[in-house]
Amino acid sequence: NSSVQHFSFTLTDLQGYQRFGFCRLSVNAKNCTCILSCLPWFELFYKLLNNITEHLVKDQVTEVMDLLQALYDHPVPQVNTSLNVEM
Repeated sequence: NSSVQHFSFTLTDLQGYQRFGFCRLSVNAKNCTCILSCLPWFELFYKLLNNITEHLVKDQVTEVMDLLQALYDHPVPQVNTSLNVEM
């Protein structure tokens, strides 16, 4: 869809530590949703941004907040393992 753009950026602090920004720009809605992370998981965060936006369009803010809290509280998965979070 040309009315949606995904993009990323990198923030680097004075010690060289990086934070990655993953963004979804909805041109028609005139808003941009971003996630900041120290993990460069592009595909995962873009899918998450799409999912979040679908719920926000339906005014399901509580569900989005619950999802984000569950992800924040969950330990980082090990390599080659899956992460399942239900909304």
